[in-house]
Amino acid sequence: MTELYFRNREVSSEIIDGENKKEAKEIYREFKKWRKETYDLPAPNFREVMNGDCIPDDGERTNFKFTIVRTSDGRPVGLLIINEKWPEKDILFIGMMYLSKDMRGKGIGKSILNSLYDFAGSGYKRLRVRVHKTNEIKPIFFLKNGFKTVHFLMGNDHILERSIN
Repeated sequence: MTELYFRNREVSSEIIDGENKKEAKEIYREFKKWRKETYDLPAPNFREVMNGDCIPDDGERTNFKFTIVRTSDGRPVGLLIINEKWPEKDILFIGMMYLSKDMRGKGIGKSILNSLYDFAGSGYKRLRVRVHKTNEIKPIFFLKNGFKTVHFLMGNDHILERSIN
């Protein structure tokens, strides 16, 4: 049985396992293509992500969640990587938030953030996200949703954060 990470009226997010792995791989292929076209950067292969090879050195495997996002009708539309309690114990860190191109601009991203706020409210003080510096749209999306720029990481990424009240 697939483990549910969150659910609201519009979307749900479930931990990737044997039951949904094939669908997640398809979306990940789309993500890799988009990343290459947008940033001219490679992405780790799906197996590496599933094995947790992208977990930060000081992160814990049990706090790493790789999830598939579905609409209320069950259609897979995106991927989400979450690191709980990283880099500090009071932070819920969004390592990746990817939506299929045809689902952008329809309120799905906001719905995901609302669910993460609700989830984070049970033990976290901050929700943090990393956005590649060449991504011109995503920082605007997060800023419109209450995030503030905290700093840059390794000169390549914006780090944005929102307090959980």
